[in-house]
Amino acid sequence: MTHAEMISHVRLQLTEENESFFLDTNIAHYITLALQRFLNKTRCGIVKQQIAYDGNTSGYDLNYRPNRFTSIVLVPSSGSSGTETPFKQISYEDWNRFSDNYKKSANVCYVDNQASRIYFPKGLENGIVYCEYSIRATDVTAQAIIDNGIVPEEYHDAIADYCLFLAYRKDREFNIANSYFQSYWAVEQDAIREVGEKEVQPINDDWSTENSNPHRNSGETFQDMVEL
Repeated sequence: MTHAEMISHVRLQLTEENESFFLDTNIAHYITLALQRFLNKTRCGIVKQQIAYDGNTSGYDLNYRPNRFTSIVLVPSSGSSGTETPFKQISYEDWNRFSDNYKKSANVCYVDNQASRIYFPKGLENGIVYCEYSIRATDVTAQAIIDNGIVPEEYHDAIADYCLFLAYRKDREFNIANSYFQSYWAVEQDAIREVGEKEVQPINDDWSTENSNPHRNSGETFQDMVEL
């Protein structure tokens, strides 16, 4: 359903005595709150982006601020002798610590979440990088998330259920509110499991992508890392 259809759907589920208390703007606000929770908990707001990689350029802008990547793959230009290269993320400190030769041999990249940029080693064969990553609801309007299909339609009813939970809780109809929350929560837990099964696992817990590597030995190289 579209964002407008979701507002209508939520309104239809409200009892007549409650419906008059909620404007479309109120329901739209609840949709935003529902998406913020759902995307934060499940990371299922997946977007796909293609980046034209140039071997002389390191950094590239992302369309959205990423939450977590599910895949990053460089496909060389047609006619090239290269092969598809999947990339693994590393922390800022390790990205700046090693040379491009090390980075190329380990197939690693660095993602600056705050600046919405991704960095690759220079000197790889030109091609297209196919990125797939989850986003935060705080960085995109609720209407864009719903209407552009960023959240799969199979979860739209659950989003509406959370809106109804908020609405009935505000009216102190706690039994009805709890019923809608339980319906929402069951879908949320399923989504968490499904997304978790698809996500790429980190190289090793000691090689955190959150700029914290407490167990790293300063003498280790990327080759040591890859062999772990």
